[in-house]
Amino acid sequence: MEGKTKVLDEYVSFILQSKEELITGLLTLLEANRLSGLPIKEYESLFEENIQIIDWKNISDTDASYYLKFCYELAMYYGRSGRSTQAVRVLLNCTVSHT
Repeated sequence: MEGKTKVLDEYVSFILQSKEELITGLLTLLEANRLSGLPIKEYESLFEENIQIIDWKNISDTDASYYLKFCYELAMYYGRSGRSTQAVRVLLNCTVSHT
């Protein structure tokens, strides 16, 4: 969140190895981009790969909260990048997945 790009690859490796930290870690990347302009374009594929991983029948309320925040931040990221179609797709996908 402090915008320290020198440790970014190390942080991404950590969250990819720890499934418990994956959504919260990706959320942190998106929030850091919004708050400090952290460059995350090269990690966009991670967001897309992991947006579909939630099994709503077996998710805790805490994890659901992080996942919904992740969807919101991802949609905002796409919107700021001028990709409103992708932003809407993320929000709709999240809504459909949660029902």
